[in-house]
Amino acid sequence: MVGLMALGKNDFEAIEPFRTDRFFREALSIGKVPSSEWLRQRLDATGAELRAHTDEASLRLLERTEAPITAHKGYVCLDFDTFTMDNSGTRKEEVSRTYQGFDAYPYAQLI
Repeated sequence: MVGLMALGKNDFEAIEPFRTDRFFREALSIGKVPSSEWLRQRLDATGAELRAHTDEASLRLLERTEAPITAHKGYVCLDFDTFTMDNSGTRKEEVSRTYQGFDAYPYAQLI
């Protein structure tokens, strides 16, 4: 699944064309590329354990941003932009200087 996600694919069926791809298999150091059914079953089986790790990592990330978080009806809408677009010369709200040296939206923007 990590190999698929690195290619921008996020569904289990996307693995099928790579089942015979030698480079994909060798790049991930795996003996055999699984079928979509096998991949889904194994990830479903380990989902709870993986979820605990991703929840913890998400909490640490939010704590580091030190951004104010306000819940609405028990939910928080969170939008992370992992890539900055140059908004220099625009008059958009919340645009500020980035580490890359141009004006853009903040890395983590809470809505």
